[in-house]
Amino acid sequence: MDVGAILIGNMDTRAKFDRIIKLYEHFGLSGAKAFKDLRKLHGLHVDLRNSVTHAACGGTLKSDPEKIVFAPVKSLKGEVGNM
Repeated sequence: MDVGAILIGNMDTRAKFDRIIKLYEHFGLSGAKAFKDLRKLHGLHVDLRNSVTHAACGGTLKSDPEKIVFAPVKSLKGEVGNM
């Protein structure tokens, strides 16, 4: 199991899909089409995923506490609560 993590662990998701698809096609395994379909779905949501994953959660909106706010910035070191 560690071989896969060593070979593709730090690749972006698109590259991982491409490698997996090539392996499935190379060995004639069924499932390559399913990975191609999943790659397309991933492409539709990757921008939103990256916005949330690479942002800091700022809390909730004062005007609508049901909504969570993500700030695409980094926290400032040494200043608690500031971004």
